[in-house]
Amino acid sequence: MEFFPDSKGNLACTFYTSDHSPEHPSYKLVKNILEINKITVWNRIYPAEKSPEPVEAYVSARYKWTQEFKPWNKDVFYVQLQNITAGVKPLIDSLLNQNLNQILSCETLILDLRDNDGGDLTAFNSFWPFILSGKTVIYGTTYHCTPFNVKAWCQQILDMQGQIDTGFIAMATEMKEHTGSTWKIENDTLEPELDYKKPERIVLLVNRNCKSSTENFILAAKKSTKVVVAGERTGGVADFEETVDVPLPCPSLILFHPIGVSNRLPDFRLDGIGIEPTIPLNSKSKAWQPWVREIVKVLNQKKNYDSSNKIKGASRE
Repeated sequence: MEFFPDSKGNLACTFYTSDHSPEHPSYKLVKNILEINKITVWNRIYPAEKSPEPVEAYVSARYKWTQEFKPWNKDVFYVQLQNITAGVKPLIDSLLNQNLNQILSCETLILDLRDNDGGDLTAFNSFWPFILSGKTVIYGTTYHCTPFNVKAWCQQILDMQGQIDTGFIAMATEMKEHTGSTWKIENDTLEPELDYKKPERIVLLVNRNCKSSTENFILAAKKSTKVVVAGERTGGVADFEETVDVPLPCPSLILFHPIGVSNRLPDFRLDGIGIEPTIPLNSKSKAWQPWVREIVKVLNQKKNYDSSNKIKGASRE
């Protein structure tokens, strides 16, 4: 991230994403808190403020920026999930529970996953009852438990304790016990537990920035007869999982490398390929409204076409 004077003499922010592409977000500086709109929150530790702003309030707000729950019309409910990082699952569960009655009254639920580059797959758990129409598989992972990988992973879990699911702590214990070999988490088969009649259709809005755990979710969800995948081909970054960081001689660089391999390999590769949408959409807008408007139009056209064919079929009989 860099700041340079713009044409008016104000400092403008240039934020470089993980693929080094630049963005120019707005920002706010309040005492020790530097808030980069919808991207990140930085807390200055030194020099310390006498009355510092509490970082928790800003981090909480950051999560809320990227979770949107609202009706589009009486038949369509829209949910945006751009953030499934560790610790955000309770917020998603709470928002879903608050809007449950409205969602159950709609014909179509749109899950907007655009720009969601993964994180904690369990963040999607509350949506499975709406999505599943039969059995589906969540693929497990085979971990390479070298001494370095185990040490680095356990340190990451320790640093994030209190923010992540306790299952990750259990994983760290298992990896320690398999130091020097491999450890495999078997595939998990999900089955419908609740019979929700509505929503009748689930639309997953996706683009090339959907990666990792988000792609694993899409893979499992698209097997449902209720699900339609719409948008662009996904990013294709999901074959290797759980990264640890490796300090390099140059202090400004850090190497992140994966320690696990998906059980899908070698039969079903995603890296560099991605997931093809059922309904391609070509909207170039970053805003969500044009995407929803386009997919609702397509679905209505299909609905009218299907209804027309049924009427013609009935008249022929």
